Amino acid sequence: MTDAELKSMIITLLGDYATMLQWTDASPILDLIVDDVRLAFAVTDITAITDIRALRATAQYYAFQAALAGVATLYDFSVDGRTFNRSQIVNNLKSLVSVWAKNPHVKLADALDTTNDYLITAIPLTFTHDPYAPRRSTNYRDRPKDVE
Repeated sequence: MTDAELKSMIITLLGDYATMLQWTDASPILDLIVDDVRLAFAVTDITAITDIRALRATAQYYAFQAALAGVATLYDFSVDGRTFNRSQIVNNLKSLVSVWAKNPHVKLADALDTTNDYLITAIPLTFTHDPYAPRRSTNYRDRPKDVE
C-alpha cells in the first residue's frame, strides 16, 4: 500500500466525518496520520509494512484520533427553537477511538521515553461556577436596613 492509497482509504473510512471536517486526499492532516503510522511501525516508507491488517487497523486508529481532535471544539447549542447536539459527534468518535485502541492489531508509536521518571495524568474538569447566576450584592446600599 502506498501513501496515496492509505490516504484514500482513510478518507473512505471516515466518510461523513471527513466531509464534515472538509478533509480530502490532499489535506495536510492526512500527511500527519500517515507519519503517525510510519512512526508506529518504525519505518520511513509505508510500502515497507508487510502486515496489511496491522497497517489498516493502525491507520484507522490514528484517523479516528485525528478526527476527534478536529471536532473537539463542537458544543451543543439552541437557536430559534432548534437544538443542535453536536456533542454526539464527539462522543461517537471517542467511542471509536476507544474501540480501535483495544484492537490487538493496532500498533502504537512509543511517544514517551519510559526510562525517565515522570508521570502524566489527565483528569476531567467540571466548571460549576455560573457567571450569570444571581449573586448577593456587596454594595452597602443593598444591605437590609436593620444591619449596621
